[in-house]
Amino acid sequence: MNAFLFIITGLIVLVGSSVIAIAPIWKEQERQFRLIGVVLPVGGGVMGIVIGLKSAAKSDALMRSTAQIVQTSAKTLRGVDETLKTSKDVLKETGDNLERLRRV
Repeated sequence: MNAFLFIITGLIVLVGSSVIAIAPIWKEQERQFRLIGVVLPVGGGVMGIVIGLKSAAKSDALMRSTAQIVQTSAKTLRGVDETLKTSKDVLKETGDNLERLRRV
């Protein structure tokens, strides 16, 4: 969605610049064309800045969520690692006990 809005913003600025370029052709309406040619790029620029700031805010929120997920995943993986170590120790002890029983 933001990409579409940035394209629209660019087109608004381009149209505004074009209106300034063609303004001298129509002497009767040159003043109106120059006014439109100034207002459109400024409006498009402001719109681009607002869209950029909203996009940055969304990216920041996404990065914070991702950081929280990574922290939670790290805690979970540490727990899994500890469980696997415990299971390995239990299996080793069970194997040792079975070996002792087999010798008897």
